Amino acid sequence: MDTLSIAGTNNTPEVCFDIKKSVLQISGISIHVEPINFYKTVLEWIDTNKDSLNSNFLCEFRFDCLSVSSYRIIVEIISTLRRTIKNLNIIWNYHKEDEYMQEMGCFINDLYDIPVKLIAYN
Repeated sequence: MDTLSIAGTNNTPEVCFDIKKSVLQISGISIHVEPINFYKTVLEWIDTNKDSLNSNFLCEFRFDCLSVSSYRIIVEIISTLRRTIKNLNIIWNYHKEDEYMQEMGCFINDLYDIPVKLIAYN
């Protein structure tokens, strides 16, 4: 299976993980009460497909709302990918007035020393 696609809901984000394009995109709202239950599928999918992942990979995130517990799982996903992929690039989109979301992107950059492109949108 080359693609993992999960539709977003009122409290979970949309996920598109495409091996052929070497892209993981997660966007929307992530305020699930137990985010590990939601993101477990993504982590398992990474583990199952780790040998098929390209050495150049892009993760793009764009959250309208992100709980702290969801953020922790996002950091875990990035950490898992970082162990598998040599050249991991991250795009972190945030609303231009949301300093908290901007700081989350900066923290990933500082934590893993991975280049994180911060993009503010209206």
